[in-house]
Amino acid sequence: MDRKPPSTSPSVAAPFTPRNNSSASTPANANAPSTQPRLKSKRRNVWEKADGILLTIGKEFDSFAHFLEVMFYNRIPGVPDPRTTRHVRAVTAFLGGETNVTMATIINLLYNHPQSRPSRDSPDFSLHFSPPDISSPRDINCARPALSTWALQIVGPELRRQTWELTQNDASDPTDTTQLRASTNGRAKSIRLATWDTLGRVSIPRIASIYKRHARGLWYVTECCGAPTMNGVTVLRKRRPHNAVVQVGAISCLTLSRNRYASGYLALPLAVWQFVCRIHVDEKRVFSRFGFTVHDTTARACLDSLTDSSMSKLTASVAEGIANGTMYWQLVLDNTQEYCRQRDHRLGREDILKIGTAATAILLEDCAPGAFNLQDHIDRVMLQERRNLTAQSLRADIDWQYVAALLSSAGMTKRRLPKDRVTVMQPLGTNSEHSTETHGMMRVLDFFAQLGLDEKALENLIFMPCGDGASIAAIWRIKKFLCAHTEHYKAFRNVVPPGPEIFHTRWTKLNSISANSYAPASSADPSGLSKSATAAGAKRPTNLPDQHKR
Repeated sequence: MDRKPPSTSPSVAAPFTPRNNSSASTPANANAPSTQPRLKSKRRNVWEKADGILLTIGKEFDSFAHFLEVMFYNRIPGVPDPRTTRHVRAVTAFLGGETNVTMATIINLLYNHPQSRPSRDSPDFSLHFSPPDISSPRDINCARPALSTWALQIVGPELRRQTWELTQNDASDPTDTTQLRASTNGRAKSIRLATWDTLGRVSIPRIASIYKRHARGLWYVTECCGAPTMNGVTVLRKRRPHNAVVQVGAISCLTLSRNRYASGYLALPLAVWQFVCRIHVDEKRVFSRFGFTVHDTTARACLDSLTDSSMSKLTASVAEGIANGTMYWQLVLDNTQEYCRQRDHRLGREDILKIGTAATAILLEDCAPGAFNLQDHIDRVMLQERRNLTAQSLRADIDWQYVAALLSSAGMTKRRLPKDRVTVMQPLGTNSEHSTETHGMMRVLDFFAQLGLDEKALENLIFMPCGDGASIAAIWRIKKFLCAHTEHYKAFRNVVPPGPEIFHTRWTKLNSISANSYAPASSADPSGLSKSATAAGAKRPTNLPDQHKR
């Protein structure tokens, strides 16, 4: 393209003529027009300056876009930089934010400019926010769809990268539970296996804080998609799901889709929860397909691994206590029932009631040395000092001053248990025996075997199983039947139940009080529990006597 030579000004200034001394004074008529030519041009505003620059650009470049392409030239490594120092400094100051007008202002002006919108007849009209498989920003001529498509194709890979980071364990945090393995074959190194502690730490606010810290862009996008707003402020609705819960669920599905081992946030705990709630197997498959939970097989493998590790710790603790001459654990027994309906009635199939006995091992704390010495217990039994045991003697042994101080407000404040102190429990495998029957309670030895206790281990120690009143009565009945046996283990002399469990006794008393004092539903007696229950809108119990159901 041939360039035209710069045109000269149509007016030429006359040569400067110096004035004499007399002309330095103020003329008689100051407002009269000067006859001398103007030597200094009029001060231009920014619009006139911009027009002059554009005039120069139009003469020196093919177009304004060509000028911008040259202005923001990217240096190629290994090739000499053709730019001048002034050029480099100007671009560096602008892109580095050292100027009064930053890049954000320019981008907003470009995107919101009326001329950046394509007309409805333009092929660029339908290309706003186009993914890579639809169009490239280089193929879009109009500014607004080109900018939106460019921004989308920049943000998409970044969100993909942030999602990938959420699937990786934090190497600097050994307590990180991103990738929790349900089980291990021992070949993989440095894996983080699921434990009861890690599953118990599942909290929606905790997971949300992790997502906000490690994937701010992903959190913002999901918030824009799922949270209603009013005047730009997120609004919490009472009749809608909570925004943070929905976001945590959505991001958890995305991370599990990227990496099937990234199940520690929500997928694995939810699968274990489904197993506990006994959700139908078809629902488990659907939730697994959607990415909400891991597969049911993985959940069962996790529970098997948790059980094996917990039982190993339990037996090790029991063995340690036996070596120290004491007993660290006790059992709490209770009967279980499950009514199994036959959905497919065929010949020989009918509804059955499954019964069994469940046991839970509970850790004993702050026990005195020698408290579980079997010989000391037998010697005290042989003295028959219980013949002199009366209600009055038991009352006299109680330190009532200590009880009063304990129940007072000051005493309760001083002796309050720490918040992090919890009872350590471990469920054991159930059997199919009835705990209230004699031959069924004889199977309590099965639970001893699960704890790693045998005749040799309990040779000089006593063991205290607890339960409801019927279970304790069955144990004492067995001890009476086998009292003539010479071996302590087979005669159940090692088994010393302390009495019925307090919680079971209180629950029995509460049921008795409710049944005896509930009164009919239409009773006008203000002392009847039904009157208070009706006023409070409480549901009526279903196990009341027949005369109270009318």
